[in-house]
Parts: sequence; C-alpha cells; structure tokens
Amino acid sequence: MEAPKCRLLLVDDCEDDALLIRFAFGKVGRADSLFWLPGGRHAIDYLSGKGLYADRDKFPFPDVMLLDVNMPEIDGYDVLKWVRGDARFRSLPVVMFATSPLLKHIELAYDLGANSYLTKPTEFRRFTKTLVETANFWLDCCRLPSSAKR
Repeated sequence: MEAPKCRLLLVDDCEDDALLIRFAFGKVGRADSLFWLPGGRHAIDYLSGKGLYADRDKFPFPDVMLLDVNMPEIDGYDVLKWVRGDARFRSLPVVMFATSPLLKHIELAYDLGANSYLTKPTEFRRFTKTLVETANFWLDCCRLPSSAKR
C-alpha cells in the first residue's frame, strides 16, 4: 500500500494525539496531507530517506513538520537540533507542538530554530481549531523557496 502524499509530517509518540490530529484533518478534508511517525528516530530516518523511508515516491519530503517535544529516546528538541544542523533541512518549517506552556520550553524551541511553538489545547474543539489553522497557514499561505524540497 502506498503512503499518502505527505505535506505535513506529524511526529508524536502519543497515538491518541495522532488519532485526534488525523480526525481533525479529516473533518476539513486534509487527512491525505498528513503522515504520522511515532518518534524522533523515525523522523530522522524519514527525513534522511533511510531504511523503510528510502523511496521518496512513497515517502515524499514534507512541506512542514509538526513535532512533539516530549518523546522517549529522541525528543523533539533533539530532532530539531538535528534538522537545523543539516543544511539539507534548514528551510523545513518546524512547528513544535507540546503540552508545556512554560516560557523556558518555548524559548528553547525558538533558540534551536523552531518556526513556531504551539501548546496542545486540552479541549477538543480548540485542539481541532488550532491544528486546522496551523495547517492552513503552513500548507496554504506560507510559500517556501524551491530549495526547501528535498
């Protein structure tokens, strides 16, 4: 089975959050623009085109990455450091998506090169609205240089 056309790469170890996000995208007709990975190691392999993710026809380079902060093994900050440390991926927009509203976590994300930091709303309607607005901005309104496509 072929993977969906990936425009937004969601990296989140919480399957429940991933299902909610997929549901929210489905409600606005964007389910096929989302591809989910369950952790930081998968994100690095995907972006690098390694192993399972080597076929760019099946696993295209994303237009934007929605990255959870708190994940086991390789957390979102480490993925972000890796992305910003590799010239091939520097122009990839990275939106950090976390439960923490603490200023020190937000500042760290921006210091490491995040394009945006969103706090996961706890109320479902707000959660859905936040995701849809984020997707609309990054996928429809924001235009990236052609060098961002890998």
